[in-house]
Amino acid sequence: LMTMADFRTNLTQQVIEEVRNYFGEKVFNTVITRSVKISEAPSFGKPIVLYDPASKGARAYEDAAAEVILRFQLARRASEAQSDMKPAPTQVIAENVVTEAPQIVENH
Repeated sequence: LMTMADFRTNLTQQVIEEVRNYFGEKVFNTVITRSVKISEAPSFGKPIVLYDPASKGARAYEDAAAEVILRFQLARRASEAQSDMKPAPTQVIAENVVTEAPQIVENH
């Protein structure tokens, strides 16, 4: 996950390109840009999604979280397609976290 990106500089674009070329699909599509709001949030003892939920930074981190969930779901489906075995207990716990996490965020 690339963070602190400043698209006003050529260096940011070059670094992103190099990272994507080297790591390929391991790199998240979401890029977190540099943001004053993200920097301020810890001073108030809050994550950005609570400090300023409508900010670009909060939306970017929500996009990153959604991408993590999607990647987990795709990996799980691929794994299930390769095996007829029942999921391991840790996989069941992870599935519950994935399905319940969005509801928890919405309620707070």
